[in-house]
Amino acid sequence: MEILPLIVSFFLAALATAVLTPVAGKLATLLRVIDRPSERKVSDRQGIPLLGGLAVVAGCAIGLFAYVLMAGESDLAKVRDHLAAFM
Repeated sequence: MEILPLIVSFFLAALATAVLTPVAGKLATLLRVIDRPSERKVSDRQGIPLLGGLAVVAGCAIGLFAYVLMAGESDLAKVRDHLAAFM
């Protein structure tokens, strides 16, 4: 297994997540998908956007897609087996 596709896909996933997280925060503010603080949450005066998980999932999907495009045929079988075991 070559290491270069793994490294490239990891950094691509990290970059995509870093770019998409603020976008998801602004989208959550636009759509008003925000956790409003109650009187118990005294440390947070503003709402917390709730769409950040979508940015993380999208970043992981982009990294996985990049790896699939760069990996060889034998590596794809290993990826399929690992994903099947993970699910």
